[in-house]
Amino acid sequence: AAFVRAGGIGGVSWNGENNALTQNNVNSTVSISASGAGAHSNYLVVTNFGFNIPANAVINGVKVDLDRSANVTSLVKDYWIALFDDSSGKHLSISNNKANVNAFWPIIDNNQYISYGGATDNWGAALTPATVNNRNFAVAVSAQRTSTSGTVQAKVDHIQVTVYYSTAGG
Repeated sequence: AAFVRAGGIGGVSWNGENNALTQNNVNSTVSISASGAGAHSNYLVVTNFGFNIPANAVINGVKVDLDRSANVTSLVKDYWIALFDDSSGKHLSISNNKANVNAFWPIIDNNQYISYGGATDNWGAALTPATVNNRNFAVAVSAQRTSTSGTVQAKVDHIQVTVYYSTAGG
């Protein structure tokens, strides 16, 4: 039920956005060639997950798993990874940025996920069942180049989201 689109920050658009919906070695890609280090992509936004968390549940945490790679080693890092409210189409962040700005994306797509958040991590957000069940609850990813020249390509094969919750009595 999820879908993907790009927008927001960065000015460099993703191609094949819907390729991030399944792990199949067909990637969403963005080529970042702006001069200087620090240029980054638009958001790659995944939304409309179809969660059906019970209304009486307490959200304990959210884990986002990202299968990503780059075409050149040691030149692409996370810029922004956050939970969003996409209802306005303006990609409003409702959480802390979980980007790991110290880790480079691997050069090959090895079908291995890197995880952000977890079973007890609410990302600094006031998450409720209504929030995560809403079709506009979203995850946004942006990649950053670290080189000063040339073009780098960031690739996302798959994004998946797990919501951990508990209900009274179990």
